[in-house]
Amino acid sequence: MMVSPGEVVGLAGLNGAGKSTTLRIAAGVALADQGDVLVDGRSIRSEKRAASKAIGWLPEQPSFDSNARVESICRYFCDLGEGIPYPVSDVLLSQWGLTSRRRFRFRELSLGARRRLAIVISTLRDPTYFLMDEPFNGLDPQALVEIRSWIKQAGPRGKGVIVSSHNLAELQGMCTRVVVLHLGKVKGVLPIASPDSDRSQRLVVSLREVRPGVVNLLDRFGEVHVDGRTIVISGSSIDPGEVNSVLVREGYVVVSLTSRAPLLEEDFLEMVREVS
Repeated sequence: MMVSPGEVVGLAGLNGAGKSTTLRIAAGVALADQGDVLVDGRSIRSEKRAASKAIGWLPEQPSFDSNARVESICRYFCDLGEGIPYPVSDVLLSQWGLTSRRRFRFRELSLGARRRLAIVISTLRDPTYFLMDEPFNGLDPQALVEIRSWIKQAGPRGKGVIVSSHNLAELQGMCTRVVVLHLGKVKGVLPIASPDSDRSQRLVVSLREVRPGVVNLLDRFGEVHVDGRTIVISGSSIDPGEVNSVLVREGYVVVSLTSRAPLLEEDFLEMVREVS
């Protein structure tokens, strides 16, 4: 799995698929039994210090000293980052709405504020890559909107992001592609259809009966999948009226015809069924 600066890649899988473990290994906070992770050509195993400087790590449950104050946590990580100017954290705290909480102890912060603080810490060195494990879990609507917006803007800022989530609708709205894990292995990659993609539209057609040759009849419109008396056509700029006319001319009775965008959930479930 490769992630380049400027793209946001999703990581999806059933419970126990290995999403968190994969991100922990990539961040250098867990050791892999085999293999390696390269960060701009540097090994996370043998060059961990250098490789880690390019990574911003956001765990699912950010955890710091429960009695430490926000400003003390920031100062500690500025010093740990080999002399990062402390005012950098002031700017980031302000950006994430935490200035008024700088004297709060970590245990006094809400879950949303803890996530914001973790993002502040992960961005102190202005890393090129971010690893984010289930960043939306348990957030209130305001925090969810803020973090979602930040992830979407990371690509245009030239940052590479890997974000894991059980919320496939969230991944569909922010990622360029989604890597599917199953039992610790990559089982496939699902591209996210853009407006000019050849999968940017789906037409679901229900027929009274389906005869042999219907695929050849409709493949001019895109990829055709037949399931009983239902036909799904995936393509770009599909004209439902033209599809209907072609079918009627050939003597088919069209029961219903529905146009919609492809859903990541459907592609994901289909891939998981194939490997189960």
